[in-house]
Amino acid sequence: MAIAGIILSASAGARAGLEAVLSGRAGILDVRRTPEGAENGGLVAVVEQPSAALQTEFKALRDLPGVDDLHLVFADYGDDMDNQGHMACPAHEPRRCASDGDAAPKNGERA
Repeated sequence: MAIAGIILSASAGARAGLEAVLSGRAGILDVRRTPEGAENGGLVAVVEQPSAALQTEFKALRDLPGVDDLHLVFADYGDDMDNQGHMACPAHEPRRCASDGDAAPKNGERA
């Protein structure tokens, strides 16, 4: 299992609905609102998933209605590491921001 701390950036109007969705979602251990005036206003969540499913869960959370972006704060894959502290990395996927729409970066472009 992997555990991660994330911030879901969202407008003040979207936060209550997102909080309700996240609170009932499997694998979400805790959900809190960011402090008033925080640089990334939204929700802070603790996610626990099998490491092979964590990236897919991040994408699903990022795509929830009202989410502007997902920020990874902390991740621990400790249970999945070998005795030397190594683990296989997932394949890279281009990053998408809500402000970019569905446009994926083209060859050589930065997201």
